[in-house]
Amino acid sequence: MACFRPVTRATLAWVLLAALVSCCGSVRPITEAPLIEGRSARGLVVVLASPFSFRRLLSTYTLPPGRYVPTLEDDSGAYFAAPAKIVVSDPLSATLLYDGGLYFRTDGSRHVDAYVIVRHQPLFVTLPRSFAYALGNLPGDADDERHQRAGR
Repeated sequence: MACFRPVTRATLAWVLLAALVSCCGSVRPITEAPLIEGRSARGLVVVLASPFSFRRLLSTYTLPPGRYVPTLEDDSGAYFAAPAKIVVSDPLSATLLYDGGLYFRTDGSRHVDAYVIVRHQPLFVTLPRSFAYALGNLPGDADDERHQRAGR
């Protein structure tokens, strides 16, 4: 029995290390660095005037209306948290509520993804070019202009 202990502890250590690296990778609190349309994502707010629904496989996902604020970033973009839970419904189960929001890439592609946290893992879905939103500055910023985006 004693000969299995070192193997078990080593295996557990590798599993925990792998989980930590895959989970936390390069996601970090938002800084001034990520730029969205030439402006710092940290000072921006994204506003959806009405709910937006999209399908993935058998499920329908509905993004709530309201103000999406920047919370996190990674090496490829910025995460804007939804003002309320994302509603997910499918014909086989009850309606479920999940955390999530919008992900804006900083590579200049102008692609916007929705992200939904399902079982502690993010699910990313690229939204269609017809996805409409207002992009403006967080209250208190010097320049509080708004930019309307539809059919990017």
